[in-house]
Amino acid sequence: SPTLPTSILKSIVERLPTTISLYDSAGKFVRTIGKEGTGPQEFRGETSVAVHHDTVIVSDAYQSRIALYTTRGKFIRTFPTERATSQVGVDERGRIRVARFLGFADKMQTQWVFYSTRGALLDSLMVPVMPEPRSWRMVDGGRNMQVMVPHTPTNATVFLRDGTLAYGT
Repeated sequence: SPTLPTSILKSIVERLPTTISLYDSAGKFVRTIGKEGTGPQEFRGETSVAVHHDTVIVSDAYQSRIALYTTRGKFIRTFPTERATSQVGVDERGRIRVARFLGFADKMQTQWVFYSTRGALLDSLMVPVMPEPRSWRMVDGGRNMQVMVPHTPTNATVFLRDGTLAYGT
């Protein structure tokens, strides 16, 4: 069974049935991990994938849990998360981060929750609430078309490789 160097690991998440397909750098199919269901090696609905060294990390939003596999496809473990979404990442220290969205649509705030690869809760971080961008509404009466043109910068957040959160407009 070929091994996949993490620098060239590619994955495709199939929605229905939910599976993770791994490909090499040339785009050649290597293997599938997981399958549709609720067991320890099964996924339901939205999933997201991150890779740290030889570990594939899969966030299963529907079941609020993380599943870990080797890049060779061997199941390692699964552990629960707090109301997770499908957004998952990992920093260079191996801390797994999962996004949680708190509040309602107009007052949504993101909280990042950090776990060890053993499933221990390490920390959490609330992303500061940024002002909503403002825009002008342009209407073309002849074609009954509307376009929103932003006139303030939009909000952005990004994690650096060391796990530092950078945010702003």
